[in-house]
Amino acid sequence: MFRELVVLGECCKDFKHFRSYKDLHSLLADMASALALTPDRLLKADWFIQVLDHPRNSSGAKDNFELYDRAKARRDVKVGLRCFHALLRNVLCHGFLEEQRAVLQAYPSKLADFHTSGRISEVLTKTYDGPKPGRSAAQGVSAAATPRAQSRPHAGPVLDHPRNSSGAKDNFELYDRAKARRDVKVGLRCFHALLRNVLCHGFLEEQRAVLQAYPSKLADFHTSGRISEVLTKTYDGPKPGRSAAQGVSAAATPRAQSRPHAGPVRPIPLRVGKLLGRAAVVQPRYVGRM
Repeated sequence: MFRELVVLGECCKDFKHFRSYKDLHSLLADMASALALTPDRLLKADWFIQVLDHPRNSSGAKDNFELYDRAKARRDVKVGLRCFHALLRNVLCHGFLEEQRAVLQAYPSKLADFHTSGRISEVLTKTYDGPKPGRSAAQGVSAAATPRAQSRPHAGPVLDHPRNSSGAKDNFELYDRAKARRDVKVGLRCFHALLRNVLCHGFLEEQRAVLQAYPSKLADFHTSGRISEVLTKTYDGPKPGRSAAQGVSAAATPRAQSRPHAGPVRPIPLRVGKLLGRAAVVQPRYVGRM
């Protein structure tokens, strides 16, 4: 479900082509019917507020919602659901594992049923496998063959992709290439980490390109359900290195306020720490990681 919700959120953020995604409109309408909530009740739902107020949406996403979409969401539940999934995508893409687990556990069961039934997967497959909205597949091939295509979104290899140019490629060359030469598993781990950057931050055309280039022998692990099984165990199980009981105990202590955000409390920004003259601690996820 994690993977599908990330891609669903990406489609909901694609304002340029969103009106052309007829199947997605139909999906959101059916989701609205399943929830049977008025627009106001949707906006006041705990799971909606949890995502909206999350720090991963503090860098403009929440402000943009308040400025451009709240008034529309008060009139149409489908608009609220589109915005919710776009905001949820930010937490799933940029949050810590605990934060991702928290929003997935809070995801409404009536919406999760659309994942279980395969409806979300069906809609996303049609969206990504079809030609770009507004032009035919033949037109798309013709455009890609012209010199002008150089100015279009990049669709090259994963390692050399611009979405990995801000440190990710350098980190791989510095820390992981030597290890990857000795162990194929290390290379595959690095490949999927780099692939994630393109899927999370790339244009729709870029995402399609890397998905189409994904090796069929690796895609078989998706088709067989193996990847889904592993991810489910990873996200549903207790944090590695401690039992579920220990995790609950730690979360109940005041010290838990300094842990990754999983509720309304917001950690102190780095720049504020500097202004206060306090020692700034860089989060481990940004050190030597891709």
